[in-house]
Amino acid sequence: MNSKPLDKITKELFDECEKEISIKIENSKKEAEEIINQANYELKKKFESAKEFIQSEITKAYNREISQVELDIFKKKINEKKEAIDLLKKNVYEHLREISKNDRIKILKKLIGRIGESSKSVLVHIANPDYELINLPDNFKKGKKIDSIGGIKAELDDGIIIIDLTYESLLDNYWNENLPEISKKLFL
Repeated sequence: MNSKPLDKITKELFDECEKEISIKIENSKKEAEEIINQANYELKKKFESAKEFIQSEITKAYNREISQVELDIFKKKINEKKEAIDLLKKNVYEHLREISKNDRIKILKKLIGRIGESSKSVLVHIANPDYELINLPDNFKKGKKIDSIGGIKAELDDGIIIIDLTYESLLDNYWNENLPEISKKLFL
């Protein structure tokens, strides 16, 4: 038996197998390369997405922090303005406490004039510092001393207060009506 034709067939089979294996290896390499490229692409997309998300969260946190700082500064400015206005108001109260006797009498006459005429008897409660300084018209009666730095409160006989003309009430009304203008002059 001749082994040459068998060797030839074996060699051909071997070459054929080797060729197929080379093709399969090459195809596997290409497929593996595509899988790796696809995985790298997906990984890069996920990385970019995560990076954008993190940057977005950092920006949001930064903006929240900036907003909080701006709000804190705004609140501090408001508190400082309120303290300045309170100090001004306190100084005005101190000035009102130090009004001379003659000026107090003039102010009391004007305040009584603001009550006006009444057909009913009017009871006038008078601030402690002003109690002895005032002379009332005939249909007005002196009421009790009130705890105030100055001024009067008037009420009808039935106890209904018709007008509060204490310095504190007048000043509070003035502040409420003129606070924007006062603030402009103080803070601009």
